[in-house]
Amino acid sequence: TKESAYKLKPYVDNALAKEKSRQNAFDKNFIKTDERFNVLLGVVMGYYLKIFPNQNDPNNKWVAPAELGELQGEDSVMVNNLLSWYIYAVQNENWDEANQVTELIDAYQQKATPANILPSKEKIDWEIFYNRVNIFKWLSYFYILVGLYLLILQFIQIFNPKKSFKNLMRLGVFLMVVLFVAHGFGLGLRWYLSGHAPWSNGYEAIVFIGFITVLAGLLFSKQSKIVLGATGILAWLMLFVANLNNMDPQITPLVPVLKSYWLMVHVAVITGSYGFLGVSAILAVINWFMDIFKTPANKKAINLTKKELRHINEMIMTIGLFMLTIGTFLGGVWANESWGRYWGWDAKETWALASVLVYTIILHLRFVPGMKSDFMFNSFAFWGYSSIIMTFYGVNYYLTGLHSYATGEPVPIPTWVPITVAIFVIINILAYIRNGKMTK
Repeated sequence: TKESAYKLKPYVDNALAKEKSRQNAFDKNFIKTDERFNVLLGVVMGYYLKIFPNQNDPNNKWVAPAELGELQGEDSVMVNNLLSWYIYAVQNENWDEANQVTELIDAYQQKATPANILPSKEKIDWEIFYNRVNIFKWLSYFYILVGLYLLILQFIQIFNPKKSFKNLMRLGVFLMVVLFVAHGFGLGLRWYLSGHAPWSNGYEAIVFIGFITVLAGLLFSKQSKIVLGATGILAWLMLFVANLNNMDPQITPLVPVLKSYWLMVHVAVITGSYGFLGVSAILAVINWFMDIFKTPANKKAINLTKKELRHINEMIMTIGLFMLTIGTFLGGVWANESWGRYWGWDAKETWALASVLVYTIILHLRFVPGMKSDFMFNSFAFWGYSSIIMTFYGVNYYLTGLHSYATGEPVPIPTWVPITVAIFVIINILAYIRNGKMTK
């Protein structure tokens, strides 16, 4: 009847008929409301609560209350009444009886499921701990605090060489090591809970890149504490992006193509290279700011620091390029095993090769007259990272291919992206102007 018709249907159909790029806020709100209503309907109707194992199913299928008709055997009658019993107990606030029902459900799950299917109590406790602590979210806050702490101390020392902060610097390094260990613990715990290497999706990859970023900072912390402070800022940015709403932190099973030891090798090497190259980019930005705030009084100290960071940056970029190149070759080996060919000019493969060529060119600019200055190197080191962003994010979400998550029309580029690019362009220009004046 008209009274019982789904009133949102014409609006939802109209919104879904449009390309994603043409959907306005009105359309998107109806699509979201429709999704939420259907989730709520599924919960009320008992389609999502798959808590009852079917012991007669060869694939160990679990069913929801709405599918209890599939169950057979001596326990089927009792199981069919468990949910209504639980709801009745909750409605009457009889919590002892409700707890008794959950114990019965747990006992049935243990009885009807093979021992190797259900996780152990220890694993369940660790997963509860992992979800409660939300370690990567908290790490992001501490990373930026420690990173800024180290950078501020280092810059005070550059502008005022008489100041000495050895003990305070050691404290900052110690704190960064503690955060790094906690980060590694979080990744190891996620590996233990999921049963596979924790870099199988976008969320995990960004968290792992943040981990490698801090590793790069610690490796070069003896040469300069600025590097370690910079990696703290970059690690915060990585974890901040990972915790945005469009990233799903849920632990999920691997898709079939990723069930390979090459996931542990190829993806770890190539995403790890993104961490080293990201450090290279942020060091370039720090050099820009030193150019901007350079004065005749601090010119000598800043030039020495810039020269030091230039050499460190080249070493970090070289490591990143080696990892990126090796990872690309390993990807070809995996592609041959999965798809029967080493190279197919897929979007991901093409952009990985483009990134290798970009950084190869950057590292050889010092042999080109007129392009071997520190300023030119820093500019290319920063803007070269756009090829990595395109390889990692642009290909995954905006292009189609074997490595792509994109479906249908790509979503519009967020407004903050061109604004951020414009800000960095302005900073780059200001650094160029100030560098030119101070060079004279």
